Amino acid sequence: MNTAGVRRAVSRVIGSYSPDVIIYDTLRALPLHGRDAPRAVQILDMDDLFSSRYERMLSSKQTPPSLLGNVGHRFPRIARALAQGAARTLLRHEARTLKALEPSAPRIFDHVVLFSSVEAQVLRARSGASNVHCIPQFVPALMRNGNDDVVPGIDVDAFFSGDFRYAANQMSLAWLVDEIVPRISQSLPAFRLHVFGPRMPGVWLNRLQGNPHIIVHGFVDDLREAASRCGVCLAPVRAGSG
Repeated sequence: MNTAGVRRAVSRVIGSYSPDVIIYDTLRALPLHGRDAPRAVQILDMDDLFSSRYERMLSSKQTPPSLLGNVGHRFPRIARALAQGAARTLLRHEARTLKALEPSAPRIFDHVVLFSSVEAQVLRARSGASNVHCIPQFVPALMRNGNDDVVPGIDVDAFFSGDFRYAANQMSLAWLVDEIVPRISQSLPAFRLHVFGPRMPGVWLNRLQGNPHIIVHGFVDDLREAASRCGVCLAPVRAGSG
């Protein structure tokens, strides 16, 4: 993204529209920030603090994502192995680099937005700036009607959904399995966590096999129908946004 050609192309688009507001998508758009629209309000949507995201991924027991991303399966096995081996080193470097860069964002942009109030406060403290805001994410209530009754002690199942090729979803699942489900099941022995979503790694399938409190369904055609039998949606965002 940080090439002269891309910057010129973006500058031409901004100049042709004369926008009142420009929203930049995460710190990767930082090189595109300019003064082509001096009257426009410049907003950086950071999603989350990527430095903290990468630090959590490094501290997690899970294997960090491959450098080849979602197309890794198209590469030879030796290439996948080399990329996987380099992932932790690159993440460590990226975490340090971004941690040094993030505090500069509030000085460059008119407003900076994160979805976590905790991370917004962290960035305010690190930057000394007040133009850092939290806009929480929300999940529409699409599973149940307002008149549906949830029976305490019976309708206690919960669900978690995601594409498990994405490392952040694996991190969230690990937290649920290791920290949350054991606590809930102590108080509610009948509790079950239903896990929906494609591409569950074999190591996870083996790990969860035989756990009476976790049911792995894989991909389902209609999530609304599949989750309608659950009383709670669990959606921990340990890293990432989406």
